[in-house]
Amino acid sequence: GAADGTGEVPAENVKLAAAEEKATEKTEGTVQTVDFSTINFTQADIGKTFYFKIVETHIPTDIDPATHISPSDHIRYDVSEHYFTVTITSENGALVVTKTAQTTGDGNTLAKFGNKLLGSITVTKNVVVNGEGSDELIGETITIGLFPGDEEPDNDAVADDTYELEIKDATTTETAFENLELGTYYVYEVDENGHPIKSGATTAIGEHVYTVSEDTPNVTLTSAAAENVEITNAREEGSVTFSAQKTYTNGNLKDKQFYFTT
Repeated sequence: GAADGTGEVPAENVKLAAAEEKATEKTEGTVQTVDFSTINFTQADIGKTFYFKIVETHIPTDIDPATHISPSDHIRYDVSEHYFTVTITSENGALVVTKTAQTTGDGNTLAKFGNKLLGSITVTKNVVVNGEGSDELIGETITIGLFPGDEEPDNDAVADDTYELEIKDATTTETAFENLELGTYYVYEVDENGHPIKSGATTAIGEHVYTVSEDTPNVTLTSAAAENVEITNAREEGSVTFSAQKTYTNGNLKDKQFYFTT
């Protein structure tokens, strides 16, 4: 680049005829430095100040202008613009090159950009009645709570974030939490105060009371791939079964020979 963002730069102070682009390479690490070509100065440059700008390019077009997050690759981009000045003077006939980074005020010519990969969590809600999937809660909404951290939250903990999940069938799966920092989270159905309803506890939804269970309430996000938490609300209906037993001594029972009623 060749502007400092404060106004027009004299043409003779534009050292680069065209912008130079560099790209990172595949690596196992998380930090990589790429070097641009060395810029040489001559006696003809004495008394001049040159301006340079370094920005990240090839940022996805779907990036959110407020959060700088791209939903296509789940990366939060660093859209900073780094400006540098290079002033050429002479001392005893020798060139003196003075570099100044406008962001830090020192002579460092390294522009640091920090992009961050983010994760997401989906939630699967099952509704079970008498051991079978049930659609009796279609249209009802339950609240899912997010609890960041490696330790299981206490029963009186309050969710850091919540998501309203509308039940659409016996099994409903939705993306509940997006753009999360990588790490460990606990996910529970929560009550009206945001407290977790853990496995074995009960909750009233509509006309019935259900026992809540989770397969594994904690997930660890290590990539952009979504992790899933499965939560089940189950109930058993009260029932009784009567039977009638016929003993037919000295004879063999025939089809529809004897009848019973209640």
